Amino acid sequence: MNPRWILAPSSVRAAPAPSSGTVDRRFQHRPGLVYALIEDNEARFQASFARYCATEAAPSARDRLRAFLHRMADLVEDNRELLLLAEASAPAGRYRSAPFRRHHEQILGMVAELAPGVDSAYLADLLLMPYTPGLFDFQRTERGWDVARVKCGLDTLIAGIGATAERRPSRR
Repeated sequence: MNPRWILAPSSVRAAPAPSSGTVDRRFQHRPGLVYALIEDNEARFQASFARYCATEAAPSARDRLRAFLHRMADLVEDNRELLLLAEASAPAGRYRSAPFRRHHEQILGMVAELAPGVDSAYLADLLLMPYTPGLFDFQRTERGWDVARVKCGLDTLIAGIGATAERRPSRR
């Protein structure tokens, strides 16, 4: 089924649950509907990650960062069509979106904990770059990479960030 057709406001209005007026008031255009669906998926992602972090044996910053980035890869894979639609409707909009800002802050915090003293804001940007919808889709479709390869590449970056912290002398 074509996601572009599914996300047409007329298609959503035709579904049994919402009334036509509700759809029109809440989602006056397709980008609004797309971003609402992305936010809903984001809420589930955040809840899952919070449950992981709340385990009795609190995971290390490295383990939390790895789990977060791996779950992000799964989230982007599962929502690839939605994210491509969102990117097409507002090419740089993702950088101003609440999910992107939230992901950036979370990654920034984990990187700062893993490797104190590095430019964690810049590294957070770099670690989020693989999730750019167009790039992710290109790697999956044109290059034929599977999600496991993306995750392996991210693991390499995490190891490099951790190694930087291990080589850096402590500041006393």
